[in-house]
Amino acid sequence: MKKMFISGVVISIMLGCFFFFSSPAFATEDQAKAKAVAAFLAVRSQGYNAVDGSARLLEPGQMFAKEMYLMAGKKYLFLAAGCNDAIDIDIAIFNSSGNMVAADTDSDDLAVASFVPARSGNYKIVTILDKAIRGGAHVFFLACVPQ
Repeated sequence: MKKMFISGVVISIMLGCFFFFSSPAFATEDQAKAKAVAAFLAVRSQGYNAVDGSARLLEPGQMFAKEMYLMAGKKYLFLAAGCNDAIDIDIAIFNSSGNMVAADTDSDDLAVASFVPARSGNYKIVTILDKAIRGGAHVFFLACVPQ
């Protein structure tokens, strides 16, 4: 009886370790969204509206891209925030020729890049998860445009 109990405890610990260390992210998409929304609320008084938001679960080194039409002379703001598992998130804006025109590559879990296009056109906004505590992290992207 005692041997069966100890075996059950050992199996429970092993399964717990398996799920703990193999899970891609323990934190949630809601945490990432809350950080992005908090950053947006801090800049809303500067005349911005949020127009696009999306979340992804990324592994370190993975990225996702959004293409947006931006109008010349307007100041755009792009935010990317990570859940509690995210350590470093970057964001970069590329023009139609593939040249990077703005970026935030600081080592933190919130990336903020502003950009005023010289020409109207399609731009690619790339969000990258550089580092996470464990396998992956939820990242929330938010595009803000002037009112």
